[in-house]
Amino acid sequence: MPSNYEAIRRENERKYGEDIQRIGGMLLADRYDDRTHFIYEVLQNTEDALKKRGGDGGPGAINFALTDDSLTISHYGKPFDEADVRGVCGIAESTKEELTNIGRFGIGFKSVYAFTDSPEIHSGDEHFVIDSFVWPRSISEKTLSPEETQIIIPFKRLDDGRPPMSDVLQGLRRLRPRTLLFLRRITEIIWSVNGLFAGGYRRQDLEQLTGEARKVRVIDTDGSAEDWIVFSREVFDQDKSAGYIELAFALEPESEAGQQQAVQPLNDPPLAVFFPTVLSTHLGFIVQGPYRTTPSRDNVPLGDPWNQQLVVDTSQLLVDALKELRELGLLDVSAIETLPFREGRRFAPMFQAVKDALLNEPLLPAHNGGHIAGKNAKLSRTSKLRELISPEQLASLFPEEGNCEWLSGDITPAQTPVLHKYLREDLAITEVTAGSLVSRLTKEFLEVQTDEWVQRLYEFLNERKGILRSRPTPPPLVRLENGAHTVPFDGEVPQAYLPGEAHTGFPIVKPNVCDSREAWEFLQGLGLRKTDPGDFVIKNTLPKYGADQVLVSDEVYRADWAQAITAFASAGTDQKQKERLADEIGKVKFVIAVDAATNARQFVRPSEAYWPTPNLKALFDGIPGVLLVDDTLFTQRERREVYNLLRAAGTDDHLALLPVPPALSNEQKHELRLKHSDGRVS
Repeated sequence: MPSNYEAIRRENERKYGEDIQRIGGMLLADRYDDRTHFIYEVLQNTEDALKKRGGDGGPGAINFALTDDSLTISHYGKPFDEADVRGVCGIAESTKEELTNIGRFGIGFKSVYAFTDSPEIHSGDEHFVIDSFVWPRSISEKTLSPEETQIIIPFKRLDDGRPPMSDVLQGLRRLRPRTLLFLRRITEIIWSVNGLFAGGYRRQDLEQLTGEARKVRVIDTDGSAEDWIVFSREVFDQDKSAGYIELAFALEPESEAGQQQAVQPLNDPPLAVFFPTVLSTHLGFIVQGPYRTTPSRDNVPLGDPWNQQLVVDTSQLLVDALKELRELGLLDVSAIETLPFREGRRFAPMFQAVKDALLNEPLLPAHNGGHIAGKNAKLSRTSKLRELISPEQLASLFPEEGNCEWLSGDITPAQTPVLHKYLREDLAITEVTAGSLVSRLTKEFLEVQTDEWVQRLYEFLNERKGILRSRPTPPPLVRLENGAHTVPFDGEVPQAYLPGEAHTGFPIVKPNVCDSREAWEFLQGLGLRKTDPGDFVIKNTLPKYGADQVLVSDEVYRADWAQAITAFASAGTDQKQKERLADEIGKVKFVIAVDAATNARQFVRPSEAYWPTPNLKALFDGIPGVLLVDDTLFTQRERREVYNLLRAAGTDDHLALLPVPPALSNEQKHELRLKHSDGRVS
């Protein structure tokens, strides 16, 4: 039987006074910026009614039938009883016992008065209209479908003169399909205009992925769909269920090829308390929970202890959700970009929980698939460096950090600037560059690498020639034939030569590591060159003439000189190569010279003898101590070539004219001549 509406009215007159008609509009109906906010309130009340019905809850659709004069809302939740009549006619707040109910008949429903003066309700045995916000009045029964509830909102004229139907229609269209995301009973919202279908949204629960994750699809009127992964965890207040905290990650649209959908970051969605609030989260996914809100339900006081605990609980759910996304193959760079990278007062526990998890758990996408903990991860801006250095090599180069692995190449300053900065600054992940790599290339590390890898290293560094120029001490990059590594130069002395035809005995770069054009160019860029005949002379011939006493036969002497003049000539126009050979010859006793007075022969350095021109031979004839090159050991053709090489090595073919002060004694003049002739009398 219906409730005693007259008794309820008298009670409300005592509670709220008879002046409620005048003040109700200001305090109740006009408390929302958007006058169509009542749609959310009706949806919330319907969700609770479907829940209270129990069992399967009946059909999960709610229908909005619009005409020019009214809006009729129908659903199949639990029919009204006296408690519901008192609730919808009262002005009440939710209590702890009502935490699992998202609707508030008391205040929320009053938002319908922005469009009407007297809403009607027909449900079960209850058929009444509400006057002046809180006064129920019996009306004629309305024929309903079995278990149907109808709310009729006769439109009043709006102050701005716009037709109410237009505003309500726009409000329904603004809901968007994701309005259904966190509802568990309502599966469809449908609206019609003057009896004709005009639009709607629908939710499909596609798949239960894990214990706490399900895949949900919400569909718009035009057939477009949004797919979501929703994580849910029940929360309790004093051992009583208080509902669910939830996280919703948007998925990219399905492709025709049937590829797995990736997580798609959202642009700062608001915190949801079943429906959106005005509270920004600065996240790339939606957070929902049974938060205590302000009376108008558009804001959440996060200083409330219950709300603070929900944030902590949601932080743990988020960490667990990341692990489940990883197991589902969905934890890629795009998914990581949804996370809180900016520490804020409101969601500080979530920021810290994510930071700790990313640092210590294998959650960050790795370069070669899989995931790595931030404490073991390394960044690089170039794919070639990631391809060159394997995880095992990384661990060897950074032994102080244990197992290491490259992060995904999709993380770059250009593609993911916020994430890249967060990983470097908040997680302190090292970004390895070609320059910092070179500084860690030790002899021990290089000598255990394969020839193929060393050549790839040369090719990599050849594209970055400036890296080594600024280093005072180059690393031991050069691999020799025996597999050992050395620096390119010790001071100005080359420590290795490029492979060539001459066999000098000098250390040679292993041919296997420089048989590509890029590797060869790199070694040339280090200053290395092929060995040549001059190197053979320096390495194998000149050491015989470096002792204090040289013991070489005339035949060997002539053969050694033949090699020297051949090497000097083979240098062609390479003046640097010629000077190098001449300088080395000038350091040893590579010249047989004869005394101008006694014809005694001895081995001397090139600078200690004159070339025997006719004039010098005549000038020094019979003068002891003056040494002349013995050119009788060479043919006429050889003499010219020997002369050219000795002139470059320091042998003079003329007297040097020196200014001599007249006051010098003969002894002082002799000393001056000796000083300027490197031992030769001039």
